[in-house]
Amino acid sequence: LDVILWGADIAQLNSLAKLDLPDLGPLRLRGNLVVNKSIIAMERTNLIIGTDETTRLLATGRLGTHLSDLSNLSVAAHVEFESSEVSEFAQTFEYSIPQVGPMRVTAWLESEGKELRIEDIAIVAGTEKLRQLRATGSVVTQLKRYATSIDVSYDIAIAPLVEILTELQPRDLGRIQGNAVIADLDGDWGLESFIVKSTKTDLYQLQLSGSYDDLETYDKGQI
Repeated sequence: LDVILWGADIAQLNSLAKLDLPDLGPLRLRGNLVVNKSIIAMERTNLIIGTDETTRLLATGRLGTHLSDLSNLSVAAHVEFESSEVSEFAQTFEYSIPQVGPMRVTAWLESEGKELRIEDIAIVAGTEKLRQLRATGSVVTQLKRYATSIDVSYDIAIAPLVEILTELQPRDLGRIQGNAVIADLDGDWGLESFIVKSTKTDLYQLQLSGSYDDLETYDKGQI
């Protein structure tokens, strides 16, 4: 069964399904609905929210579930997000952040049984190649226990970051690279490990590593 859904504004779904979706622009959904004795799924799904001029979310792939257990999701999808100015997008959710320019995020979303994984996450913000903010990572969530592990690697040019936060225009200050693993596998959010080091500069040297068992209290940390 071919399914086509179109709407001039995704926020119009709020009145239909008692949702609280922000105003992100038009919605276009197309896919093949497949139902058998045990599974219902949307195959070859193509979802587009927003426009190329401002903010756009694109997802292509498959979403399914077992009729006997609707929480047993099966997902395989490629996701892309683009915004011409991420600070304006943040205002949609009533957040205020400095202007960083355009942002692009890509990821692979996959779930089978009790685990939801977001792999190959890549984030690029800014315009000039040498002054962009970059991050990569992955997220793993245990759907039955709501336990999550987030693994992030980052590569940040310091000069544009200082410019964004202070409006100063410093000289080249090199880059900061590192990795962090954040998880709530024991019920409390903790920074399981982190590494921070400076690169591509002779002005300073920075290298830190450590962990915090509980991010809410910071009472069990080591650096």
